[in-house]
Amino acid sequence: MHGKGSRTGKTNENQFDVSNASMDYYFTDTDDKYNMVSPMKSSLCTSIDAMYEADVRFAIKPICAPDPEFKGLWGDKSIHSMSSQSAIMGIPSFQIESPPNLR
Repeated sequence: MHGKGSRTGKTNENQFDVSNASMDYYFTDTDDKYNMVSPMKSSLCTSIDAMYEADVRFAIKPICAPDPEFKGLWGDKSIHSMSSQSAIMGIPSFQIESPPNLR
């Protein structure tokens, strides 16, 4: 899990960014993608959304963004995020980023 910069005043200031782009890229077996990658991401987002459903502390409910702008998969092959390093080794991984007000 990573922190992301404050997005005060933007509509997505209560948004968890959840990305599995590294798994999509490095898991080349179609069965793995179909049977593991998509269901894991869907389950994680459903859990995050449910966790905050009844929370009254936020004027805008925190939500899960399943396709964020920053995905943890960098184009440079010499530098890898932690989620990319895990996916390269065949370990399921996600990059989750949360704004300061949700940490």
